[in-house]
Amino acid sequence: MFKLKALALAICLLVVVLNLTGCGKQSKVTSTPAITPTEAPTVIQTPVSYPTLYFPTFPLGMHANPNKSTYLPGEAVEIEFLFKNEVELPIQIHPFPPTIEIRESISYHVVRSFAAGTDVKSLDPAAVVSFTVTWDQMNKAGQQVETGHYNIAIKGFYIQDTEGKSYESGGVTLGMFTIQ
Repeated sequence: MFKLKALALAICLLVVVLNLTGCGKQSKVTSTPAITPTEAPTVIQTPVSYPTLYFPTFPLGMHANPNKSTYLPGEAVEIEFLFKNEVELPIQIHPFPPTIEIRESISYHVVRSFAAGTDVKSLDPAAVVSFTVTWDQMNKAGQQVETGHYNIAIKGFYIQDTEGKSYESGGVTLGMFTIQ
């Protein structure tokens, strides 16, 4: 019997709170007149610049910028990668360049991977290094990929500073583009 009274009290309090906050009132429904377009919209395609990713405990700013946001099937996809040392100590990127992956946006399936380099890149504080990857839109089997949205990811690298601290990256998505 006590549980039933406590439940009834809780329901009463809920009703009071809803009424005080206005949630219990019915809202007025209004209709908006339909808008009929008079002409087709103009589509302007411009290169997309994605924000640089900064990680509070990761000393490297990373940026990937495809030269266009949308590509036709078979068109070369050119992606510029930028890495900036964000700390007051010199750092090294192992390996350089890191592994690059092109992934389907929905399934996140890797359609093409570019192997990591074998170099070690040293960066002084605030220094920037860049490199470019050109992709022919072929998958791992050498076939044209389907139209759709694709992500640009890097993985399999670590950063070491001059004090001996290491920072490992499991993988980071830096941007995307579309093939229509």
